[in-house]
Amino acid sequence: MNDLLGHFIFFSMLFSLVNAVYQLQIRKKAQGNIVFVILFFHIFIWQLLIWFLHSDLFEGHVILIFPEILQFFGGPILYLFYNKLIDPAYSIRLKHSIHFIPGFLVMIAMVTAYLLVDKFYLILRFYKNYLSSTPEVYFVIAVIFIGPLSIFCYLLAVMWKNRNKLFKKGWSQNTETVIKVTLFQVLYVEVMVVYAIVIKTTTGHIFPSLSIFLTPYLILIFYTSLLYPYYHEILKTSANETPNKKRYVQSRVESLDTDDIILKLNQLMIEEKSYQDENLTLPKLAQKLAISHHQLSEVLNKNLEQSFHDFINNARIEESKKLLINEPKSSVLSIAYAVGFNSRSSFYNAFKKASGLTPSDFRKSLLTYKKS
Repeated sequence: MNDLLGHFIFFSMLFSLVNAVYQLQIRKKAQGNIVFVILFFHIFIWQLLIWFLHSDLFEGHVILIFPEILQFFGGPILYLFYNKLIDPAYSIRLKHSIHFIPGFLVMIAMVTAYLLVDKFYLILRFYKNYLSSTPEVYFVIAVIFIGPLSIFCYLLAVMWKNRNKLFKKGWSQNTETVIKVTLFQVLYVEVMVVYAIVIKTTTGHIFPSLSIFLTPYLILIFYTSLLYPYYHEILKTSANETPNKKRYVQSRVESLDTDDIILKLNQLMIEEKSYQDENLTLPKLAQKLAISHHQLSEVLNKNLEQSFHDFINNARIEESKKLLINEPKSSVLSIAYAVGFNSRSSFYNAFKKASGLTPSDFRKSLLTYKKS
């Protein structure tokens, strides 16, 4: 085995595990975040098996047929992950388990073939040397190519389902940035799948090189989480935001008393502190005001000149400033959760963006001023 390639696969494997653990630690166990963690643990297990495969560990063992099997689970996991990430209204239900049935059927068939068919492991690894008209060869070829094709089709379904959000212009700057990043991630995986199919067709040896191409995908998501710690929150809260360009050619609020709506909106923020709900979305807030989310979006953008995400975050930041001063014994993290943020990093980023200081520096500066 090429030592450099082996080290690279090992690094990529550990990096996927770090991604999963990192996301599990910094985020609460919301439905979408759990799917995120599952995705990275899936990648970790897949790369672990690839490392076994190419380091000659467990040579010929049944576990080494699972890299092909896991591809059938990759499509459904990516489909659920990106749908939940892009559209917070997308609910993962028991009925979605039907997407995983093909994977389990393939797993049963593959293990059975491994146990009953002579040299099945060798046929799977070197199928181009066994091109004969036998059922086991046809079965292997079907598994090898249908797996990545299913991932490709699932991601096409994601882009089609969310086309109105992914391919439109005129969002707020933060929303547009994270939409572009998300779209790039999806397209990058699609390119990887096409590459995998081409390599399987020409050489039959796919997994080491695919592991190399998978690493930038992992780094991209990890770097995005560090650079935009509120990344998932923006997509979540802005999912129903309407683009700015040509937004209000036909106003939806002409028949409404916008001053009254703004008054009620402020009451919800001040008296009920609706911003404390970390799962607050544009439709949920609009429902409290008895208007549509399109109408609320128009009021926020035209009358208050803020996106929904910015409006809620500003309310959270103002409340956090009071708590940082009035509750000196409370930790910054507890205050972040109290005002509605779902992670320390998203709170720090939003606070610094609004005030130019981190929450800790803000608290220290105020306490120092009081003492002087």
